[in-house]
Amino acid sequence: NNERLQLKTLTAIAGVVNATVRSIVEDTVKNGKNHGEEYVCAVINDCSQHVESLDAILNQISSQPVKTRMEPIFEKLTFQVYESAERCCGVLVSIIYDDLKSHVASLFTNEHNINGIVATIHDYDKDFKVGLQEFYFLKTNALLFQTSVTIYLSQFVK
Repeated sequence: NNERLQLKTLTAIAGVVNATVRSIVEDTVKNGKNHGEEYVCAVINDCSQHVESLDAILNQISSQPVKTRMEPIFEKLTFQVYESAERCCGVLVSIIYDDLKSHVASLFTNEHNINGIVATIHDYDKDFKVGLQEFYFLKTNALLFQTSVTIYLSQFVK
């Protein structure tokens, strides 16, 4: 009976975390540019905290049968939260390149300003280094690098 109650409680916790993260991340993906980079960073960091909380909860389960049933649920939820945070890292990159539209459009023309692009990316990167947990700072930088190369090459072949 105690194990049944634990299962119901833990399942409810997982459901609340799932619904909350999904709702906030969907809003962030849709409206992140309007909310601003600080908000998006906070959402990413919250996702990281949710992952840590789920791990802590799972480690506190003393009943092995309950733990065995909940591990795959929490594992799947942890992966979903991680993917949600990664989507938000993409929003940060979009915010940067939204800011750089005119500079990117002028690449490989007489009016190009590569120094302005580099300075803008550097400014954002300094903010992200302070505002994001290290793992997601590195994820955002990897995505930023990939996007930068793709945009640069696409402008080159135009």
